[in-house]
Parts: sequence; structure tokens; C-alpha cells
Amino acid sequence: MISLTTDMALRCSRLNGHFKEQASLLTKGIVLIDEVELHLHPAWQQQVIASLRRAFPKIQFILSTHSPQVLTTVNREQIRVIYRQEDTWIAERPKMSPLGQEAGDALAGIMEVPERPDIPITETANAYEQFARDGEADKPQAKELKAELDKAGYQIPKIEAELWDFLAEHAESQKND
Repeated sequence: MISLTTDMALRCSRLNGHFKEQASLLTKGIVLIDEVELHLHPAWQQQVIASLRRAFPKIQFILSTHSPQVLTTVNREQIRVIYRQEDTWIAERPKMSPLGQEAGDALAGIMEVPERPDIPITETANAYEQFARDGEADKPQAKELKAELDKAGYQIPKIEAELWDFLAEHAESQKND
């Protein structure tokens, strides 16, 4: 990214020498960048568009990305999802605006990728979750599932475990009413 911005600043200066040290701020143009997130840490992916806009405010950027971190920094009006339908390519705005949302929401809502991978351990986790939410985590089948999760190295996020406990208590109080 440093190389890219340095190259752009140099080109702005060469094309518009009369702007002197303000060349990157005053030069107008269009820049295409394929996979803007490439080789960037996720934290930098969330800053790359704003940084480019600050450094080159009069340049229009047309970017491609496969990064939900990048998508969460722009609104739906600035996004085109491109896909093929029969023999035609379609470009349309997504139904949701990912601006400021969690990356997982952009992954699911824009890129249509499930937040959790489609692997066997996910099914095991979902099955165990149902037992836990129903207040049945002590049942033998639930304990087997939990042991399988532990053996695989799957960790239940603390917030999810707390939610499941709350739902289990609620389910128990519903049974007692």
C-alpha cells in the first residue's frame, strides 16, 4: 500500500507539477485498484478507503474487494455486486448497507457466505447449542457433543454461552408456569 500511494503521489506530481506539494490533494482522476485488501491486515483493510480518500480527495477510486472488512467502511450506494445470470453480467447494489456493521454481517448479507463455515464441527456445535438453549446440556447426548467439540478444539464464545444459559433459564421458567 505504501508503494501504491507513493506511486500515485509521484504520478500526481509529474502530471500536475504546477500544483507543487499540493499535487496529490488537487489532482483529479480515476484510479482502478483490484483487490484493494490484498496483503493488508484486517485492521488496515478497515482504513484503506478512508486513507486513500484523504490522501487523494479529488480522485475517484473504483475498487474490487473480497473483504467484508473493506465493505463495512462504505454504504450500499458505493457498492456493486457483480454476478453472472445466464449469458449476462449483472451489477447491482446490495440489499443492505454494510456501513459500520460487523464484518460477519457483510459476509452474510452482501457476499452471501454463511458466517460459520460448512464443516462437520459446525453441525456438532449447532446440535450442542440446541441442547444448551433448552436447558438440557446435562443430557448424555449433549455431553457427548460437548466432548467432541472439546476434542476438536472448538471454543464456545463466552457471550454465546451466557446467552444459552439465559435462554435455558427462560425455557425452564416457561415449563414451571
